[in-house]
Amino acid sequence: MKSVATAAAAPGQGTAGAGSTAQGVLTPAVWLRQPRPQALWIPVLIGSGLLWLFAQLDGGRLAYQLVSRAGLPLERAAFGAFNWYAWQLVWVAGLWLGFHQHRGEGTGGSRRWLRHPAIAVAAVATCVVFLLWRHRVGGLLAQVGAASPLVDKWRLGPLRVLDCIALGRVLNHTLLPALRWLPVKVLELLGRNSLQVFCAHIPACVLGDALAGPNAAPPDTLAQAMLLALMLGVMLSVAWRAEMVNRQNASLAGRSPVA
Repeated sequence: MKSVATAAAAPGQGTAGAGSTAQGVLTPAVWLRQPRPQALWIPVLIGSGLLWLFAQLDGGRLAYQLVSRAGLPLERAAFGAFNWYAWQLVWVAGLWLGFHQHRGEGTGGSRRWLRHPAIAVAAVATCVVFLLWRHRVGGLLAQVGAASPLVDKWRLGPLRVLDCIALGRVLNHTLLPALRWLPVKVLELLGRNSLQVFCAHIPACVLGDALAGPNAAPPDTLAQAMLLALMLGVMLSVAWRAEMVNRQNASLAGRSPVA
C-alpha cells in the first residue's frame, strides 16, 4: 500500500483515489475521539481550509512535480479526477457538523441565526441562481464558464462551495423535515452506519474495475440492474451487521456487573 505521504502528493484521477482519500481524511475522526475534542476542532477546520486554498492555487500540481523530481514513480492519472486537497473540506465539514449535532449543540443559541428567515431566503435564492446558471437559463452568470476556477468541480471552486452550503441549508431545514413522515427505515439504517457502508463499497468498486478492465464496454441494462442490486445488498448487509454489533455493545454496556 502506498504511504499517505506518497499518495497525497498526487491528487489527481479513479476509485483508488477515493479509497486513499478516505484513509487520509479519516485521521481527524480518530484524533477527535479524545476526552475534550471541542478545542481540537479549531486547528482541524483551519488546516482543512488552508488545504482547500492550497488546491485552489494549484498546489497539488506543484507537490506532484516536487515528488516526481525526488525520484518517486507516481502515475498522476491513477489518483482520480477529484483533487484530494480540496475535497477533504467536504469530509471534515461533515465530521464537524455531525459532531455538534450528535452532542445536541446544533440547536443552541449560537446556531439560531441559521434559522433566520433572511438566511433561508438567501439560501433558496442561491440554489435557484446556480440551477439557472447550470442550465443556461436567463443568462445568469453567463461570463462564468463551466471550466472556470470559480465553479471547478474537481478542485471544488469557491462558488461551488457556496452552492453546497446553500443546498445543505435548504435540505436540512426545509426538505428533510417535510419528508419525516416517509417510511425510510432502510435509508436510516444506511445513514446510521454510513462510515462502514462507505468503507465497504470501496473494495467492491476496485474489484469491479479490476474485473472489467480499462477497455471494457459499458454493460447492458440488465447487467447494470444486477450490479446495482448486488452493491445495495452488500451495503445493506454491512449496515445490518454494524447495527447488530452496536446493539450488542450497548446491551453489554448497560448490563450491571455480577458481584
